[in-house]
Amino acid sequence: MAQWMGPDFMSHLIYNDFRDGKYCSVVFDVEKMVEEKVLPLPIYDVARDGSFALSLDFNRLHRMRPGYGYANQQDRTKGILCPDECCIWKMEINTGKVVELFKYTDFAAFEPDETMNRAEHKVNHLMISPNGKRFMVLHRWFDKGRKHTRLVTVNVDRTEMYNLSDDVFVSHCFWKNDQEILSFLRKKETGDHYYLMKDKTKEFRLLWPRLRTDGHCSYSPDRSMVITDSYPNRKRMAFVYVCTEEQEQPVRIAKIFSPFKYDNDCRCDLHPRWNREGNKVCIDSVHEGKRGLYVIPVKKKDVPPVPAPKPEVVKGKYKVAYVITQCKNSGPMNQTLNIIKNLERTMFQPIVVTLFQEDLGNSVVQRYLDVVPEFYCLNMSKIDSIVTGKKKLAAFLEIIKPDLIHGLGMPPYTMSLGYKEAVHLVTLRNYCYQDYPDKYGKQLGTLLAYKDMTLIQKQINRGEAFVTCSKSLSKIYSEKYGMKFAFIRNGIDIDKYEYANADKKATMKEQLGLSCNKYIILYTGQFIDRKNQGFAIEGILKSSHADDICMILMGDGPNLAGLREKYADDKRVMFTGNITNVNEYLQAGDLYVSASKSEGMPNGVLEAMASGLPVLLSDIPQHLEVLEIQKGYGFSYKQDDQRDFIGQFDSLLDRDLYKMGAIASRAAKEELSASQMSKHYQELYLRLIKKQAYRL
Repeated sequence: MAQWMGPDFMSHLIYNDFRDGKYCSVVFDVEKMVEEKVLPLPIYDVARDGSFALSLDFNRLHRMRPGYGYANQQDRTKGILCPDECCIWKMEINTGKVVELFKYTDFAAFEPDETMNRAEHKVNHLMISPNGKRFMVLHRWFDKGRKHTRLVTVNVDRTEMYNLSDDVFVSHCFWKNDQEILSFLRKKETGDHYYLMKDKTKEFRLLWPRLRTDGHCSYSPDRSMVITDSYPNRKRMAFVYVCTEEQEQPVRIAKIFSPFKYDNDCRCDLHPRWNREGNKVCIDSVHEGKRGLYVIPVKKKDVPPVPAPKPEVVKGKYKVAYVITQCKNSGPMNQTLNIIKNLERTMFQPIVVTLFQEDLGNSVVQRYLDVVPEFYCLNMSKIDSIVTGKKKLAAFLEIIKPDLIHGLGMPPYTMSLGYKEAVHLVTLRNYCYQDYPDKYGKQLGTLLAYKDMTLIQKQINRGEAFVTCSKSLSKIYSEKYGMKFAFIRNGIDIDKYEYANADKKATMKEQLGLSCNKYIILYTGQFIDRKNQGFAIEGILKSSHADDICMILMGDGPNLAGLREKYADDKRVMFTGNITNVNEYLQAGDLYVSASKSEGMPNGVLEAMASGLPVLLSDIPQHLEVLEIQKGYGFSYKQDDQRDFIGQFDSLLDRDLYKMGAIASRAAKEELSASQMSKHYQELYLRLIKKQAYRL
């Protein structure tokens, strides 16, 4: 927490230390190069005039969020949901006098709601106003695993506490002046954005609507500009933005790579901050393989105001609206993004409409914003979508007037049917009678499958179009229900999933901390019954190569916790959870395994092939379809036949995996590219739009 001290911000530093078994803070005179005093508490923020500091409970903070507090002492409040103990202190800098300001129970008793009753509470992120009279604090509580955050402001003398924002999510904040606070947070009406709020009122302004990524924001010294950043995306790229309040679109001034080994608790956020002249910002970065400080020049003339994009009909273009629930990081969302990225923009104008707010921990919304000229969120709740969603969506579609609506999944497709003036299309990515019971439970899943199948049949009778993501899935619908659907196979972003030769694999294994003497066996996807990961793990551990492998399973889902517990003591099996550098693990791998009982068109398999991995797959129709595209890059085994699985696995590891991987990569690039997939969709769009025009 090292920081310059006022009032001159030139001669003294203050920082935290641990001495004689206690936390403390040290005031250091940089001109004399001596410690001037040691204060009895660690500091969090210091008043601008250098007269006092605020401190909080760093022990509880560390236990509840490792990496944010200090670990030198045990948390004596452990096991107490809402301690009747002090959590914020005021400390005089000159005398070291300490005054207790607030307890955890003070926050829980202030404008309480029912989610606080059985929740565990903490406070964090103290920031003192420029005049030193008020401060802000984030009050957080955890109810049944769900985190709630509100932004509270209060006078330093404990008076005039105010609940400034209380819509579940609040993140980084900054005092613009003594009355206004900038923060990335959630408003129920307008969603997750940067907002400039007036303290002790309900007044606010939404800033930069297209910048929907959380960051460490701060105003320049003259308050004319704002600097902020982003967290690394899936390619491990993070960004620095400069904004003005007049702009609609921020200006990206830096793009920084964050190596994958710097993640989670040991990550290095950019944390941009201004120099005193307001013409440079400093960032923390690890792009050179070590933690360092870097300076970026900033000129106000480089960030002119950008007018807000306005929906308009572009002559000669067809407007295609992609209606989706939210930009969740998933195979279907990535496939839809691949379609949009490869659209012929002289012919098609893409518009994305989301129904719900983003889950920022699992969202690819920024990737969409980078390529989509028009992006709208209707900010519905789940209940809203059921009660009034169809009507609200229809009213919005009436404004943008699309020629074709491509729904991502059956719920958005069903809701979009309220708008009658466009062609409707949905890509079926599963056989619902297999997928829904596994996802929603047998009884509810079967009911939902029946509901969707009834709607599909009804729409077919009306002449509406459907397409599947694989030839084998179309065959299932044809054989079981006589429904004749065209298919367009999923495609891979070839630029993202690059082929890794032997040298590249060795390099990636070293960087990821994996043994070069082991076969690296990979899987990525959801941990649900249908994916059958436990079967694959058991078979591999019973194979003749069991002691020569390291199996890495990437992804999340309801079955992950049980599998982690079962194999916790087996060093040959590793679970990563959701990670952003899947492509790097694929480049380090030797073999990809999928034991799925059902698929639409397996994205994980295609991505592995593009990265140069041979594959071992269950003999479900979709897997066999992948293996039949070309020959020589994988084997199949009889589903749920452990002996056959082990035999095929052992046989594969005795083959030339590099040669098979090269064939797999070539097949993916020649037959399964995202550009080819998008081309087929564009041809379908044109046929459907022209057919609709003929009807009218």
